[in-house]
Amino acid sequence: MRQYHTHACLISGQPTPNLTPLLDQSIAPKRVVMFVSQEMQAKANSLEAVIKGRGIQCQKITVDSPNDIYALQKLFLNFIDQDDQEDIAFNITGGTKPMAIAAQEIARMAGKDVFYVEIQTGNITFLSDPDKPAPIPFQLKNKLKLDTHLLAHGYKTINYDTATRKDFSYSDENNAFAQELIKDSSNLSDAVKLLNMAASKATSQKNLVLNIEYPNDKTDRLLDILHHHKFVLTKEGKTYFKDAEIRRYLNGEWLEHHAYAMIRHLGIQDIALNLEVESTNVKNELDIACLHNNQLHIIECKTNNMNKDNRAKANETMYKLDSLTALGGITTKGL
Repeated sequence: MRQYHTHACLISGQPTPNLTPLLDQSIAPKRVVMFVSQEMQAKANSLEAVIKGRGIQCQKITVDSPNDIYALQKLFLNFIDQDDQEDIAFNITGGTKPMAIAAQEIARMAGKDVFYVEIQTGNITFLSDPDKPAPIPFQLKNKLKLDTHLLAHGYKTINYDTATRKDFSYSDENNAFAQELIKDSSNLSDAVKLLNMAASKATSQKNLVLNIEYPNDKTDRLLDILHHHKFVLTKEGKTYFKDAEIRRYLNGEWLEHHAYAMIRHLGIQDIALNLEVESTNVKNELDIACLHNNQLHIIECKTNNMNKDNRAKANETMYKLDSLTALGGITTKGL
């Protein structure tokens, strides 16, 4: 694929296919013209911020009738006739179906190239003349990163550089501990809940005392595991967290770290731990966020027992996860 001066793009609720060709320096255009319906103005504004941030000129043309194919044909024809630039390619991945059909028809009549982007594979496929051989799909070189992906959807990342944790280390000891708790989660879930409460109480009181309320055989089993991994110590009849870092780790952080450590080696594009995002003064923290095949995945890590006796907490977690999946558009997955 060659480098065009201008990409004419059709805006929809999914900005990724309009954005990814702009990230590849070998084909990035000097200008982007966005055709935007009234419904998609906010989406276009978010995408425009990313485009201009990359030093690319950006122009918006309002589409008054996004489903009137005859009005659309006239709109695209007038654009081609009146625009000073001849070197234009149409990206018809977004927009309404009538917008894509009209853009393709008018572009072909005017001798302009037309392509669409496969979001998951990153391939650009040109829609050639039926009488000519189909061109080979072009593989985009650059992949989206979380900060760019979220900004294109209207969300600014606050701590992206630290949340990506490029210096993150996960010891064999931590891995063995997490595996042991996960393997025996059906028996230890209530004990882990009491451990969370004890760690939280110790944090608020600014001490390292591990005081588990309502001890039983399962909490005794959990304490044995903690002693075995040298996360706690006993002194003068009292049990203590080894240090403040271990206290924080045992207050639910261990599951986040374990999931992060497992996922980051799966060949994904980008991943962040405890990523803070903001939009219109509303802040959220994502336990784990990752991109795979240009699709955002959000993972909430909870060590609470989500059985029927704790339904309120389970509903709260599911509501939060459901609301967070709006961050990356309709293809976002929550877990």
